[in-house]
Amino acid sequence: MEARRAARHPDDVVEGNSFVDLEPTIEEVSEAPVTKTWETKVGPEIARHLSETEIQRQNIIRNLIKKEEQYVQDLDVVELNFTRPLRRAIPTVVQDVDEFIDDAFGGILDLRECNQRLIKVTYVRQREEGPVIMVIGDVMFDVAVEFMLPYAT
Repeated sequence: MEARRAARHPDDVVEGNSFVDLEPTIEEVSEAPVTKTWETKVGPEIARHLSETEIQRQNIIRNLIKKEEQYVQDLDVVELNFTRPLRRAIPTVVQDVDEFIDDAFGGILDLRECNQRLIKVTYVRQREEGPVIMVIGDVMFDVAVEFMLPYAT
């Protein structure tokens, strides 16, 4: 992947702009992520010291992060292929484009911002705690409080 792609995972490298500043191409947005289990990612030397329950828990946390990344990518696709072309269309497709987009797509940009925030804070937690995330509930609770307004409207 070229360097202009933004980091969507803590292992990714970014040169230059931040994730939010970059405009993804349709190819970048629609790429299917490679599926790995948490065990595969961290290696047997770490996993062998943990119980099966903890390994399952770490896999669930990893899957949560991956699903959030995919959801944000899906929202990027909607913006890239639908809302952005509607705003740029000349002549306009409908009389009040902003009102139509709001009616048809709701607060999709607000939703994407919320989920990008969730991804960011989980990345921070991953960097803080290393390969075994011991505490995640506080992150989920804090973000859930932030999600209330955009997801309620």
